Amino acid sequence: MEVAELAPHREVVASWDPGSVRIDAAWIGDGASVLESRATAIDRSRVDLREAWQGAAGDAAVGRLGRDCAAAQRRTTQLRALERAISDGASAIAVAREALLDAVVVAEADGCLVAPDWSVVSTADNGAAHAADIAAHVQALIDADESAARSIDDASAALLDGEPRHFVPLAIGLAWAVEAAVHAMIAAGVLSVGAMAFALVDRFGMDAWDAIHDALPDSFFQDAGPVDAAGVEKVLADETEQGRQRAVRQVDSGDDVRTLFDDLAQEGQAASTGGNEKILERYVLPDGTMIQLRVGSKSGGPVIDIQRPGGGDVIKVHVR
Repeated sequence: MEVAELAPHREVVASWDPGSVRIDAAWIGDGASVLESRATAIDRSRVDLREAWQGAAGDAAVGRLGRDCAAAQRRTTQLRALERAISDGASAIAVAREALLDAVVVAEADGCLVAPDWSVVSTADNGAAHAADIAAHVQALIDADESAARSIDDASAALLDGEPRHFVPLAIGLAWAVEAAVHAMIAAGVLSVGAMAFALVDRFGMDAWDAIHDALPDSFFQDAGPVDAAGVEKVLADETEQGRQRAVRQVDSGDDVRTLFDDLAQEGQAASTGGNEKILERYVLPDGTMIQLRVGSKSGGPVIDIQRPGGGDVIKVHVR
């Protein structure tokens, strides 16, 4: 029995941690519990309002609360379904993963060499049997992974009005948890890409930025400012000209500097200026990029300073 071509290599499977995904599934469940309590509160308010307010206006208010309550209850059910899909999928993958790794241990204890691609090298008669056993376990892991991905797709479709985000099989781990968190925030009504990005960074850490950025819905970026250094560089390329020095960009007027700063800082969080009177405003984007507006430029007028999260040259934007 040959090992499936789509099989992840041995070191990749060894690094998977389905347990961490179950923890994040529980976090989604906590969000569902909060939403459920809010639905209960809305329902109580609806009953109280019905008793206290009669007439057409009262009927309209009660009807609105009823719709809000139904929507909250519906989202709660959808979040519970997503929680179960992630938790059950992670559990199935964990079982298949452990069985595969155990089969490798048995084969190696029997004198076989198991390569990174799961192929088995052995001069003994038992080599073929171990190869077939490992190949079967690899296929079982792939099947569990793909089944989990389909279940999460189905559960997530309801949160996006029938449009699933298409989880990619063999993407176990952080990416799943981030995607699930995005679904939960969309369901809760978080519509700002900046707010969503900051919340995800708080939840998963800056090291997860690539997964976070990939999970943010494209539609959220249409009228939004940049959320990271790459987005800032794109805005600078579109709206400024290269200055005489490599890290200097230019615009036509002080008003252009102000407008550009507002665009760049749109999704950022205000940060302390450290008491520096020359710094008018300072913001930090979700990925850690710092953007500040200050006075005192040698060219005259305001200047924007941009510092990437990894350090390096400070990019300056001023009047030509």
